[in-house]
Amino acid sequence: KNCTPCKREDFLVHGDYWMAVAALAAKRSKDPRTQVGACIVNQENVIVGIGYNRMPEGWDDDHLPWNRHGQGRWDTNSHVRTQTHKHTNTQTHKHTNPLK
Repeated sequence: KNCTPCKREDFLVHGDYWMAVAALAAKRSKDPRTQVGACIVNQENVIVGIGYNRMPEGWDDDHLPWNRHGQGRWDTNSHVRTQTHKHTNTQTHKHTNPLK
């Protein structure tokens, strides 16, 4: 090629980009064992939503246990999860345990 400088050829394709965004979102999770991120993309390849597993708005995560196993339902935080909702005509890309 005779261009100076030439455009990059090693850029991320859409799928890899979306997975990287989901992996980065998962880093926001405070859960010590499970970090899940999601990136929702519409048919035009535009990100329309990003999410991760966390406590719902208004809940103080400092007062709940982070244990996986407990004697009763309220001895763990496994019953509390937020979800990223999938809208019509979107693709969801999820990544679990990113970049450990």
